[in-house]
Amino acid sequence: NISSLSLPVGLEMIETDAFYNCTSLSGSLMLPSTMKYIGESAFNGCRGFSSSLVLPDGLEYIGYSAFNSCSGFTGDLRIPESINDNLDLKDLSWVGTSGIFANCRFQGELVLPANITSIPAGCFSRTQFTSIAGFPDGLLQIGGSAFDECWRLMGILEFPESLVSLGDDAFYGCKNLEGITLPSNLSVIKSGAFQKCYQINKIVCKSSNPPIVQSGAFDGVAKDN
Repeated sequence: NISSLSLPVGLEMIETDAFYNCTSLSGSLMLPSTMKYIGESAFNGCRGFSSSLVLPDGLEYIGYSAFNSCSGFTGDLRIPESINDNLDLKDLSWVGTSGIFANCRFQGELVLPANITSIPAGCFSRTQFTSIAGFPDGLLQIGGSAFDECWRLMGILEFPESLVSLGDDAFYGCKNLEGITLPSNLSVIKSGAFQKCYQINKIVCKSSNPPIVQSGAFDGVAKDN
């Protein structure tokens, strides 16, 4: 029955499940500038929050499923540089619905920190971002279902030269993507990675030796053009 939340200045940690499924919480979630750690499922299911989510500079860790199903969040999302590759990389079978920001309704731009090397499985599953402000130059892998069912995502995705692996269903159902540019170091595109991306009409591969493409990776993408 808790309907409002005021976090004090000086607070540094919110532990696992702290506000799990507090569905009556509403208004804006104001995280203090001192926040450094948000644990696993800390705000999972808090669907009553509205407006954008501002993650403070200095935040160092976000646990698995921390903001899953906070469906009231809208606007842009900027993940601060201080995260320093500390997005929780737990890789479970239900990643498509339980990622860190899965099932939120961000409808603006996603800004990723420049220093991360991996986007966790299911991290942005079923969000509604319209664009990604470039992938980090050192990015090595994009996890399974990382952006699946992000149906508002549009334009051409250009992956960095550092990228080695695209996970299962990574961009499954991103039906408004128009094209992709694959880097020369990419070694594998896993099953379903671009399945049901119906609007893709241009694929550029920079490598003379193309990556391994697993079954169904491009099911639903027109091959005749």
